Amino acid sequence: MGLNMRTIQRVAVLGAGTMGSRIAAHFAN
Repeated sequence: MGLNMRTIQRVAVLGAGTMGSRIAAHFAN
């Protein structure tokens, strides 16, 4: 698998974004 750092960063940012929004929604309730 030839994953470059840019792809890994993009996946990490997207993963953190979805988890962050989920946690934010949980605290909003």
